[in-house]
Amino acid sequence: MEVKELFEEKEKNLAIAVAKSSVYGVFSGDTQLLTNIINSVIVDPDVLSIEITDNKNKQLVHITKNNQKTPLKDIIETTQTIEIEPAANDDEMGDVFFGSITKTNIIGHLTIRSSINGIKKRQSEILLNSSYITLFSLLIIAFIAHRIGKTIGQPILSLSEDVIKIKKGQYKLPERTFTNQDEISLLSQGIRDMAHELETNQFQQQRKIHDATRELERQNLQLLTAHKKITKISDAKSTFVSHISHEIRTPLNGIIGFLDIIEQTPLTDEQQKLVQASITSSKNLHQIINDVLDLAQLEAGKVRINKTNFPLKSTIQDSLTTLTIQASNNNVIIDLNYDESLPAVIHQDPIKLNQIILNLVGNAIKFSPNSTVTVKVQPHAEYSKKIDICVIDHGIGISEDNLSELFKEFTQFDVTTFDKGSGLGLAITQNIISALNGTLHVNSTLGQGTTFQFYLPYTSVKDSYSTINQNSTSSPILSDLTGINILAADDNDINRLLLTHLLEKQKAIVHCVNDGQQALDAASQKKYDLLLFDLRMPYKHGHEVLRDIRIDEQHVNYSTPAIAITAHVTSGIERANHINNFDGYLVKPIDRLELLNLVQQLLDNELTPFSIPAAAPPTSIPALQTFDLKAALTSMGNDIVLVEQMINKFIANLPAQLKTFKDELANDNNDTAADIVHQIHGSAAYCGTTLLKSSAKILEEALRDSSSNINDETISDFIHQAERLIAMEKDILSIIKESPN
Repeated sequence: MEVKELFEEKEKNLAIAVAKSSVYGVFSGDTQLLTNIINSVIVDPDVLSIEITDNKNKQLVHITKNNQKTPLKDIIETTQTIEIEPAANDDEMGDVFFGSITKTNIIGHLTIRSSINGIKKRQSEILLNSSYITLFSLLIIAFIAHRIGKTIGQPILSLSEDVIKIKKGQYKLPERTFTNQDEISLLSQGIRDMAHELETNQFQQQRKIHDATRELERQNLQLLTAHKKITKISDAKSTFVSHISHEIRTPLNGIIGFLDIIEQTPLTDEQQKLVQASITSSKNLHQIINDVLDLAQLEAGKVRINKTNFPLKSTIQDSLTTLTIQASNNNVIIDLNYDESLPAVIHQDPIKLNQIILNLVGNAIKFSPNSTVTVKVQPHAEYSKKIDICVIDHGIGISEDNLSELFKEFTQFDVTTFDKGSGLGLAITQNIISALNGTLHVNSTLGQGTTFQFYLPYTSVKDSYSTINQNSTSSPILSDLTGINILAADDNDINRLLLTHLLEKQKAIVHCVNDGQQALDAASQKKYDLLLFDLRMPYKHGHEVLRDIRIDEQHVNYSTPAIAITAHVTSGIERANHINNFDGYLVKPIDRLELLNLVQQLLDNELTPFSIPAAAPPTSIPALQTFDLKAALTSMGNDIVLVEQMINKFIANLPAQLKTFKDELANDNNDTAADIVHQIHGSAAYCGTTLLKSSAKILEEALRDSSSNINDETISDFIHQAERLIAMEKDILSIIKESPN
């Protein structure tokens, strides 16, 4: 209910009360009584005037306050009738006391006029007082909040700053004083204690690190000194090995020579058999000595691999034949179980296979007297291009504790009983098998025997394949390469052009790429019959591409034969790292017959033989000091048109290559400069520019050898030969055109 309505209700109640009080005065006409009643009521500050009239509207009393005028909208007028309430109806007593009463009981009217200004004023006062109270309350709350913030908030912010400093590794915290020993004070003190502890621990750790660093420096110095001593001893050992190698090889070569002479004399069948076994053993020993005494290869776990085509079964039989005397002396029977489903001829290293068999079977004979040694040769259960060879004996066996040490160098077990061997046999065998991309496993039970099993990958060849006798006067027979897909990768345009020409001339399908990454991408997308990779290419070298292919047995070209192409072949570790994983290699400049012969040996396809026309008798060819047409024709199969194309392309590219070489050399980018020289060297090898080829080879080796200083004369000679070739372009082309070819 609104204030105004309450006010009106109040005034109405007041009017009713006054009306009831005025009944007698109105009835008796006593105005003085009415005046007294009104005066007692008009003191109400809200009442402006009171008027009483009789039932005929005759004014009996009217009193008005003498105050300021009040707007009409703020005046509320309340009218109330003045009535007589009879005590009883139709009662004679009423007539006695009041006389005869008319039918109407209204004897007058009361009108009260009031103002609501007082209420409005009181409302304003209440609102004002409320505002004062609210403001005062807010001030008190703000004061309390300030006190709380100062007591709690500021310490918490200070704690946050301390934690941030600790996080940054700043353990020196500013002093803080807390008046109260509350939870925050305890927390702050705990954080400060933690920071002090961390600082102490950090100092201790730094001191330990410093001490450990000094100790490591001391140990490194000792190791460096020891390394120098070991290096000195190793150098002395290498020198000794070199001398002893010569001393051993010399009499062994004499033995082999005399055995060859004896073989030519009249011998009985038994003598002939023994002499042949002796010759085979001597040659194998000679090869083994070459590997064992090559200290760099042995320590690197590398051996030289020379893959060729050979008959598998007879090679294994020959190896076992050399062990017959040893087996007889030990009363051992050698049992060969050969699976005839294996290919008759394979492409692998027969010398290394022979050495593996000699080592494994020889050990089996040595440690299993009066028993049978079984040699099983069969295809691999999962991979068709792998041989599975097992050597099973029933000898003393090997304990589990000794199996982990079995393939370590200079390791022998039970030497008091078997004082034989150097302890290198199995270590060398494992290295050889690894170099051939094979795996070796051993399973043994002490007192029951041992089984050595190795898997050897190979490339199969057709039985009719044989090495071309290039000294033969008849035309060599090669294979038609129709339908054979070959991937050739070389960063040199001229090399790619030559390879494409030579292979497409034999009807092969050749896909060329110009760097190692493109070669890997192409080999991953399509199955090829043959891979030809230059060893040195941008992004990935040839041996790296082949490694990425053959590390995944599910790769589409995992078993595809691969040929390495290189400008020159080195021996030892570099050759083992770069060439051994390939199935064959060619040295630039590539000889046409050598290339096609190697392709014929490696491809496992039904190839149609055809005759290559014999080369025409050599004619007199003019020669220049800078250009050798005969060498160029030899490299390109006596194709004079191809020679002209290659020379044109080579000389056209040479100025830009020469400029790039000079820029890279000026910027000390020797590796990039060497790559450019390598490209020029490869092109020069094919194009018969012998002087430039020789100069480029010398310069490339110097650029790649970081330990040597490059001779300015070597660089000048290379640039001179290149510029001279450019200047003589017309003369060279003229000689080519005048050639009778």
